[in-house]
Amino acid sequence: MTNIDLYDFIELNDLEIPLCIGIHSYEKKMQQKLKLHIKIYCDFTQISDDIGSTIDYSIIKPELIAAINDASFALIETFANFTANWINKRFNAFATEVIVKKFHVIDKVNYVAVRALRFSDS
Repeated sequence: MTNIDLYDFIELNDLEIPLCIGIHSYEKKMQQKLKLHIKIYCDFTQISDDIGSTIDYSIIKPELIAAINDASFALIETFANFTANWINKRFNAFATEVIVKKFHVIDKVNYVAVRALRFSDS
């Protein structure tokens, strides 16, 4: 088993993604702000001081929004899985961990969250 904690990573905290998501009809019609915590595991040992040798994290949000533009998700688990697999494929990452937070789902609970850790096929 791979010890993921030994790898380098790029981390994005509280990345806001607007999305219509949920199992109830009213949720499917309203856009909600999800917050994502993303860790993209990679190897910095061969990196140069050039953006081309690493992941340009400034393009993750706009490209993710474009990738989900025509998608439909009922569950945040499905969205977390999609996002982790998409990042691995798009950015050739070793692995990606995505935590998705959805707010105001349960009375007197700030948010619910799920975590998906997906390893690349390559």
